[in-house]
Amino acid sequence: MILNPSRTWPGILSAGLIIALVAGSILALLVQSPTLNPGDLWHDSYLRHVTAFTFKQATLSVLFSVGLAIPVAHALYLRRFPGRSLLLRLFSMTLVLPVLVGVVGLVAIYGNRGLIADGLSLFGVSLPFNLYGLGGILLAHIFFNLPFSAGFCCKAWSKFLQSRFSSPTISGFAAGTVSA
Repeated sequence: MILNPSRTWPGILSAGLIIALVAGSILALLVQSPTLNPGDLWHDSYLRHVTAFTFKQATLSVLFSVGLAIPVAHALYLRRFPGRSLLLRLFSMTLVLPVLVGVVGLVAIYGNRGLIADGLSLFGVSLPFNLYGLGGILLAHIFFNLPFSAGFCCKAWSKFLQSRFSSPTISGFAAGTVSA
């Protein structure tokens, strides 16, 4: 496959700008550092704990958000129902919804005095997770990332499968003569 330079230069330019921005940020941090000994960072137990928690949280967020988005997107791709296009448009609302509004909504529903906690307290049951810890972070990430990922996957499957099934027709084959 030969790359067309007129189509690849915007991507190369964008990647170069991103690399320059990241490298410049790291360089600015290194210049402002009084002592440059990265080994000292790993001897600090607090920094090790924060780093491990961050990686654990990020990994779980991706696994839950994308792991749940794939079956949702698959179901949305396979089924046509009234309101499907509206639902897909609402999925993209998490991109423009201010984070503060989303977090206030999550606290109002899942917080210690939220709707679900109050409903469960009628039965003498409490929420199985703490909203202000790892569970709350994961809930917020799933709230924002799952709809976006599901909508993105659904649209990607549509385009991929349309191009896959239209290719034989363009090539001159009769419909149904090419198997997947």
